[in-house]
Amino acid sequence: MHVGYLDSLGECPSYIQTAMAANGGFEGNSGNAGYTTRSRGIISLAGGLNEVAFVSTGDKPSVNCQGDLDPVVPYTCAKPDLSGGLGLAVVQVTLCGLGSLEPQYVAKSIYHMSLVFPGDQHVPWDSDTTKFNRVDSIVNAFLYSLICTTTSVNEVQTNTAVSLFPNPASDVLNVKSPQQLNAITMYDETGRTVMNVSGINSTDYEINTSHLTKGLYFVKMSFTNENNAPVVRRIVVE
Repeated sequence: MHVGYLDSLGECPSYIQTAMAANGGFEGNSGNAGYTTRSRGIISLAGGLNEVAFVSTGDKPSVNCQGDLDPVVPYTCAKPDLSGGLGLAVVQVTLCGLGSLEPQYVAKSIYHMSLVFPGDQHVPWDSDTTKFNRVDSIVNAFLYSLICTTTSVNEVQTNTAVSLFPNPASDVLNVKSPQQLNAITMYDETGRTVMNVSGINSTDYEINTSHLTKGLYFVKMSFTNENNAPVVRRIVVE
């Protein structure tokens, strides 16, 4: 996460600046030619940042999964406990997990997807197939929205400002786009397709959500103009 969110030496504490400057700066001097800190997005599976201030407006999109009782990478800013919950091996470095980062993503309008496992500790999906499948589904949806865009050689636009409201939705979800919509696919949090419609050819669309089970869903929208990359948004049905 630090590789994705630190954009300049000026963002780093002075002791980190000194260490990085002595080791090749951001790109480093490991000898692995061709590897770069430049990235298109961030996959954070129980990850954290030393400071929430590293997240800035215009930063890279991310997908995030974490248990809200994680002691190894604290869900909110704290020092990690590596003792298995016994409080004996606390690392003297602060880490800020999804509970602290999510408000930053929202406040700074950074595109992201998040999946929280209430009551779970570090990487609960490691030993639970159902939870692993939920993580796998949300990461797949994120990567599709980020990478599987268009085969056009023209410049791809990735920031189409689509509005979905109300959110949470109960009976109807309205979709409004500055670009003409071509297709909309809706997935539940396990990755199962619950709605798929194509040939919309309009900037407005109304989705009937009254028959859907309460919970988290992802709405993927593609556009008539293929130079506009598909957009994925998270909504809640209540």
